[in-house]
Amino acid sequence: MALPDGIDDLQTTLQTICTGRTKDCSVLQNLATSSRSDQSIRLTLAQPAILRILTLTVTHTLRDSTVTASLALRCIGNACIDNNDARSAVSAVGFGWASPCVASQDQELSWLTVKVLYNICSDHDGAQQQCFEDQIHCDLIQLCIARKDVNVPQERSLLVDLLFWITGQRDKILAAGGDVALPGDLLRCLLILPNEYSPSSDLEDLATLLEICLSFIRDPNVQSQIVHLRFVQDVWQLFNLCEFTISLNADAGEIMLPLSTSLMWCLSDIAADDRFSQLYSLDDPWVQVLCNEIRGGGSGDRHIAAACQVVGNLIRTLSEEQVADLVVMGRLHEHLWVRLTRSAELCDPDVQHSIAGFLVQLSRPSAAVRDIIGQSEHAGTALSTLCASKVEPIRQDGMRLLRALGKDCAVNQERFGALAASLREKDRTSGTTSDALMLDSAAAV
Repeated sequence: MALPDGIDDLQTTLQTICTGRTKDCSVLQNLATSSRSDQSIRLTLAQPAILRILTLTVTHTLRDSTVTASLALRCIGNACIDNNDARSAVSAVGFGWASPCVASQDQELSWLTVKVLYNICSDHDGAQQQCFEDQIHCDLIQLCIARKDVNVPQERSLLVDLLFWITGQRDKILAAGGDVALPGDLLRCLLILPNEYSPSSDLEDLATLLEICLSFIRDPNVQSQIVHLRFVQDVWQLFNLCEFTISLNADAGEIMLPLSTSLMWCLSDIAADDRFSQLYSLDDPWVQVLCNEIRGGGSGDRHIAAACQVVGNLIRTLSEEQVADLVVMGRLHEHLWVRLTRSAELCDPDVQHSIAGFLVQLSRPSAAVRDIIGQSEHAGTALSTLCASKVEPIRQDGMRLLRALGKDCAVNQERFGALAASLREKDRTSGTTSDALMLDSAAAV
């Protein structure tokens, strides 16, 4: 069948297909085929009235004829290949028509819809934002899980990029007071997605998936949700994935290290949530795994640092007796001095800061506990390195730890007295007074 003359005739013809008054889809077939290469056909399809009919056609024919729905989808996708006006027109209609297509059991239809959405959302914030508001990202998360074993890199990258674009609008919608919450089951799907994809994904896709996760995890409300649903271990597995990827490929560090660091601080924030200590205890199997990491369970410095952040926030809520037991019986401090010295050589401020802060927490209960912590043969070297750091926050961490160990503890005041004296002298000669006063009150002999 030839194409109708004029927009009005085309609208009428498409309406008859949309409403089911005809089963003859030859016009739609011709439009879908011709619009792949014919710019004039694409411009015709890009008319707002035509696009509205096409989206209605998808909705009305999906149940009875996926063939007709697919043809309408192809027309929409081709109209939006290089036309921002068309993208805006589709966005104005909304994306309710796309959701059941993405979720369809017909894999060809589902994948065609993803490609259509990709064309619409490419470089178009308005379309991306409308997709988020219409919760298309929820359908895409489920589709990502369903297609995790599809070993076609181009398809996987396209799907990941589309999800990244749409979820990238989250903060903007949140700032405008919109609903950005994910149901618990979808949040879990999102958190496990990078690990599900990692065996077959390239580095860029993996990094993009982690960025998507972080766009949610950084939100304090999502952090509370993660604690409430006991998904914290899933966030830890994301951190593990980053570190494992770096260990396999040193060149991956440039991309993965910032993501790993962000996850480390998110874990710290999550563990600082008021409900964390109500739902996780020292007896929790996963917390025991973290304590084993801190004891030097074979992992790298950054694993120990992240474990220190989580357990350190947990022990803030424990009694002094419980914390003392971690030192006296658990010997949780012993390996940290060694790691702190190693991390000084590697100049990783995150590791130095995390371990120093954790040792301060462990020193809280009593002078006897502080004495035990200070007995390590590596303690003096580690403290000297921290206090001499050219990174000011790390130097302050060293001062704080020295002060904590010397508090009401004559043994440590004598043990680290020479270090304290040298630091006071350095402050005196440099004209600095605040640190000298801190040391006088901390480790005076």
